[in-house]
Amino acid sequence: MAYSNAIPAAGDRLKISQGDLINNFAAIQALLEVNHTLGTFDSPVAGDTGKHSQVMMPENAAPTATGADEGSIYCNVGTISGQTELIFKRENNTLTTAITEYRDATVGGNDGYVYLGGGNILMRWNEPVPVPIAGSYNVTFTGVPGPAFAATPFVFVTPIFVVGATRSITAHISDLTVNGFKVYVREINNGGEVRSTSNVFNWLAIGRIA
Repeated sequence: MAYSNAIPAAGDRLKISQGDLINNFAAIQALLEVNHTLGTFDSPVAGDTGKHSQVMMPENAAPTATGADEGSIYCNVGTISGQTELIFKRENNTLTTAITEYRDATVGGNDGYVYLGGGNILMRWNEPVPVPIAGSYNVTFTGVPGPAFAATPFVFVTPIFVVGATRSITAHISDLTVNGFKVYVREINNGGEVRSTSNVFNWLAIGRIA
């Protein structure tokens, strides 16, 4: 029998309502035992009273707005991943971040991103091999699905030596914005410096999204 909040009714005698009351207690017990480390409600595990074994949340497409000095955590579909993600909403509804959302080589390509810290710091890396233009490579942060930077990020570039056995390569960047940057790769070949279109590089960008 399902829980009934109309028991006992006015004028009901206890001996008449006893079965209904027992059913209500059983319904409450079944509810409390879901995702709790109770063992059973009438025989709890020592030291685990009131603790959760896990927390399960259905997707919430219409979360309540947060006010001053409060935040909320809930689940919803990630706007980029399309999967159920854990969402954090800051006070006064100012920032909503899918803190578990990410992209890596298992999702698509060699590029990726992940949130750091409280969800307002973003790390992106190694987008698909850029197209060489006059000795430079254009990297566009928006080249694949992913969050956007709100301010110019810090960028680290590592050139990768892939041709020749007696050459060394260097790399530097320019035109850094919230949308991307240029990389200039140079080969040192027999004492001379030439533009490289055959070597590749990895990059890592870290910045804030709000």
